[in-house]
Amino acid sequence: MLFKQKINQDPEISKQLSLWDTKGSQVQFGEVLIIPIGNSLLYVEPLYLRASGENSIPEMKNVIVGYGDKLILEKDIGTAITKMFNLEAEGNNNNSNNEGIENNKQEGNLNSDYLGKLKEAYTNAIESQKNGDWAKYGEYINQIGKLIDELSK
Repeated sequence: MLFKQKINQDPEISKQLSLWDTKGSQVQFGEVLIIPIGNSLLYVEPLYLRASGENSIPEMKNVIVGYGDKLILEKDIGTAITKMFNLEAEGNNNNSNNEGIENNKQEGNLNSDYLGKLKEAYTNAIESQKNGDWAKYGEYINQIGKLIDELSK
């Protein structure tokens, strides 16, 4: 898959993966979520870190988000989406009039609301996937796609 190749070829991501995948721990990739957005695809892949040992449980460490030619590695999907679509920059623009400042505050809150909903839907999708509830999983993936569509407008 092209997305996996991009991950392996990205110098920052591969460097971080090498650091985590040392003696005593192992990086595990989760299932790739592919979310259609307009005429493009958004890829989301959770990364887990598992300590060596028989009874060790993988812990979600980061998430890789890919859109177009861009890859983002972050601690959670909300932060990754914010960076991917430059949402912080939009919410923090300085304007000379009070109306513009109020609009930016509202946009920032709106983006924050969407990111919270996005993070919740992603967590629910992963949980549904673990439980084998594919109908709910599909619902959450559709919800993620709609939220990202709205954020990118």
